[in-house]
Formats: sequence, C-alpha cells, structure tokens
Amino acid sequence: MNEATFMEKTKEIERRILDLVRTFKGSISAEHGIGLNKKDEFSLTIDELELSYMKSIKKLFDPRNILNPGKIFDAF
Repeated sequence: MNEATFMEKTKEIERRILDLVRTFKGSISAEHGIGLNKKDEFSLTIDELELSYMKSIKKLFDPRNILNPGKIFDAF
C-alpha cells in the first residue's frame, strides 16, 4: 500500500476508534498524557465540566502558564 492510502486508512481507523471512545464515554488520555497529535480529539471525549476542572488545576499549579504553554490548553 502506498503512503497516501496508508494515511487515509489511518485517519479512518482513528475516527472509528474515537467514535467508540465517545460511545462508551471513555477518554484518550493515558499515563503518558495526551500528546500533541491528540490535542484536538481530547476535547471531544470529555465534557465541559471536566475540561473546566482540568484548566482550573493547571491554573492553580501554573498561574503564569510557563509549564508547557499551549500544549494541551490554549491560553486561559
């Protein structure tokens, strides 16, 4: 399979997995964190309240946003 076909299939599989994660109310987060590749998808698997809690914790421990700025949360 050529690279273009591989990338297309990869995106299709990722969409299917994300749909399953949302169906079962799961999360894509793991012990190693989210990662930049999954930053956009992460917000699709958690609700606004969870996201609010996470941002509040980040702000509490990093009020100047100097630890990995913009990695998971854009500027708050």
